[in-house]
Amino acid sequence: MTKFKLRRNLLKFLESRPAVPANYTQDTETGGSIEAKYMATGGHEVSTYEEPALQGFSKYTIYYPTELETADEKYPVIVVCNGSGTPISKYLSIPEHFASWGFIVIGTEEEYDWSGFSAEMCIRHLQKFNDNEKIGENEKELAYNLEWEYDATLVDIPILLIAGAGAGDDWVITGEQLQNIYSDIDSNKVMLRRKDTSHNETLYAANGYVAAWFMWHLQGDDEAAKAFLQ
Repeated sequence: MTKFKLRRNLLKFLESRPAVPANYTQDTETGGSIEAKYMATGGHEVSTYEEPALQGFSKYTIYYPTELETADEKYPVIVVCNGSGTPISKYLSIPEHFASWGFIVIGTEEEYDWSGFSAEMCIRHLQKFNDNEKIGENEKELAYNLEWEYDATLVDIPILLIAGAGAGDDWVITGEQLQNIYSDIDSNKVMLRRKDTSHNETLYAANGYVAAWFMWHLQGDDEAAKAFLQ
């Protein structure tokens, strides 16, 4: 086999490799009982559905509580998107995790959701099915990858800011940068840096807190709120 073929096969392997471990909810170390509770799988059985989209992002992928198919209930929505070349198909264990806590979770194959277009299309796609008053967004590093001039003072909804602190500072979002963003926001906000965690691992390693944040703000879960109010 030539060196060219070896490189090509290696690239194909790297492109197809999941960005998030399938069993991260079981294997990620947690630091307290509330984080551990929401890092674990929730109590809802989960189903998934895909629908083609006549857009550059190929299709919508939706994870949802299975009882939605028969129950006359409304569920809050989480839109997932990523700014670092990572379509939803590379981190399916995340929407599955959130859906197990009673959320409809939707994302696309968009790799660089810099404009928010695919996120907006996800919301529009679900409007005909679901109450759209309670929608959360889980996104990662959009502004950084585009060198986007963003204005954090315009944020007027509750927001959870997360960065890693592995073997030093997060090279994408340093502690100082995170603090500056936090200081510019006037709305309900929480900032956290996860110890011994690389930047890429923040996509899933802090999801005990992410799930608790959504449970608090989108489902009114008082127990989840204790993770941030104690």
